[in-house]
Amino acid sequence: ATTQRAGVFEQLRRGVRALHFRVAWDAASNAFRSHSLLVSGQRLDADLLYVRQFVDSHPGELVLVWLADFVACAAEQH
Repeated sequence: ATTQRAGVFEQLRRGVRALHFRVAWDAASNAFRSHSLLVSGQRLDADLLYVRQFVDSHPGELVLVWLADFVACAAEQH
């Protein structure tokens, strides 16, 4: 979907109210990272900060955040 190519804050601005983050621990950077078919390796804390900023500036809005364990797959499985 075209919306998924936008960053988290832009998706929220465009009306998305449910976000699905596939999360994996990255020991090299000591951080959780979110992954999708379009965007890989964004720091989860940065993505969640965008959600917080949006909710703080739109107090009447509800945003559903779904966290799932990321299981890597080979490129031919995408």
